[in-house]
Amino acid sequence: MSSPGRLGATFRGEKEAILSARFKPGALHFRNMALQHKRQVIRVWDPLLRIFHWLTVIAVLLAYWSDGTDLRVHGLAGSLLGGLLLFRLFWGAVGPEHARFGSFFPRYSALKAHFLSLLKGSPHRHLGHTPLGSVMIFLLLCALMFMYATGSLLLALQLDAGPWAGWVDHMSFEQEIWVMDLHERLADALMALVIVHIAGVLVESWLQKVNLVSAMFTGCKTMRDMEDKP
Repeated sequence: MSSPGRLGATFRGEKEAILSARFKPGALHFRNMALQHKRQVIRVWDPLLRIFHWLTVIAVLLAYWSDGTDLRVHGLAGSLLGGLLLFRLFWGAVGPEHARFGSFFPRYSALKAHFLSLLKGSPHRHLGHTPLGSVMIFLLLCALMFMYATGSLLLALQLDAGPWAGWVDHMSFEQEIWVMDLHERLADALMALVIVHIAGVLVESWLQKVNLVSAMFTGCKTMRDMEDKP
């Protein structure tokens, strides 16, 4: 019959053998490689694009908050937005891959495939913008440009300031009212697009298991089994 001391030594020996087999360097290396394969950290959005994104958010919020309450702040927000849009047009032509418009211009085949994958609950993963996300980006940019154009016209008509100052003196009061009404309708349309955009980001983040909001802060996406389909 074995003594308690011998049984204890045998148990400790078996425990050490199990631990050494579980945590030997080769096993740890294999486990780390597997984790790296499952979770790839990839830099996607460049710093200037991220700065543009969040400054645009600030400009839109300032313009929305100051509408009808502080014309000076509203005008400054509009001027900031105009400068940002000029930069985005420039950066969309010469910037890094995922900032260039050509890299995410929506195509019918890509839109159809992405939409069907969403309906199945297993969307294709994309390194840059998704096809549906690309449509939203272009809609938002167009809405912002029309907002800036109509706002600049109103600034010139009412205060004789801004880029159109001195060029719109021939416009009638009825035309000014029409521009003002269009500007307000565009503001409503922009807010609707923003709501849809935020909802889409949250849904895509959940379906793809990717934090898209965090990616616009850090510039990086952490994804599993990445597919790069611009």
